[in-house]
Amino acid sequence: LVMGSVWAANTTVQHAATATAPASTTTSSQPLATAVAATAAAQQTTAKPATGAAVHKSNPVPACAAGAVTQPQAVSLSSSQPGLIKAPQLTGTYTIYGNDVSQINNQMFTCSPVTIGSNHFAASTDYVISWNFGIRSDGSDTCTLTDVRVGLAVSQTFPAWQATANNPAVAAQWHRFITNLATHENGHAQLDSQYAQSLLHNLQSFPAASCDTISAAANARSQSIVADLNRANDSYDATTNHGSTQGAILR
Repeated sequence: LVMGSVWAANTTVQHAATATAPASTTTSSQPLATAVAATAAAQQTTAKPATGAAVHKSNPVPACAAGAVTQPQAVSLSSSQPGLIKAPQLTGTYTIYGNDVSQINNQMFTCSPVTIGSNHFAASTDYVISWNFGIRSDGSDTCTLTDVRVGLAVSQTFPAWQATANNPAVAAQWHRFITNLATHENGHAQLDSQYAQSLLHNLQSFPAASCDTISAAANARSQSIVADLNRANDSYDATTNHGSTQGAILR
């Protein structure tokens, strides 16, 4: 899943900086199936009758707590050099438990903070793109952009499974799932970086225009590139079925 925000500002030689209101969009990783009732309860197993062994209770499964999405913080551009400025990527987790795949899936459904409507998702990638630029006049009515800066901040939220029993088979399934889930989410992060670079290039090569309209035109171009990024993330999710074709499904 990817969630995105944008923040734009421009400066002129005559006016103070202005900014647009943030906007956001959301795409998703593999949806989680509806939780099965009572699967988190302690399970009992009984040895074969011929052995005469006692009944044993499996390890109880702790309840998970609702997680929170790790949010990226917009890059401060005011003191940065012109160019693309990337913030260190943030990664957060929410803790889940389970002795088997069914219990783990149920806890992801219950406690994942990544939801869209009634749909629950295992992980998310969030971004904030920001930009600013100066405007230089040639002394007439023609202006160009100068000192272009683009900021990109990305964060990711993943489930963190805490084993409550020694089950190598389940551990191997989890390792495969979380590795493939990270591959999927990193694909979103790569798209975010690619389009941030494209935004920088477009603003740096923006053609000269009327001083009265260049700021609005440059911001409209930037918003269009962000919309293209959102569509690219949607297409990536559709192509990979939210990561399931990459193995990001626990079963």
